[in-house]
Amino acid sequence: MVMRIYGTAKLQEHIRSDVSMAKLFEGLIRTDNRFEVVVPRNFAMVCFRIKASGAITEEAADEANRVLMKNLNKTGKAYFAHTVLSNRILLRFCGGVVASRGETREECMGAHQEDDQ
Repeated sequence: MVMRIYGTAKLQEHIRSDVSMAKLFEGLIRTDNRFEVVVPRNFAMVCFRIKASGAITEEAADEANRVLMKNLNKTGKAYFAHTVLSNRILLRFCGGVVASRGETREECMGAHQEDDQ
């Protein structure tokens, strides 16, 4: 049904856009030393987390990731899900799940910085 409604070209354009957004998000995460990309990006999905380092224990990082996800989702600019890998909480960003109200990609990423204030 989707192919009939949108056609191959539009579907390809949509997928490319989602992958492009995920690549951008991955780049932003990699440049912020508070975070780590935990597994390689897969198409439009980026799995990342707040790093445990120094005084931040793994348990504290897990709780910080839960709080970050909750606060980011409250903004309505994007929706983040989570998963557990090796008993650690990871956040998942999917390029195609960004709210479609005209926010820029950078605004979506910037939501985590607003939470720090």
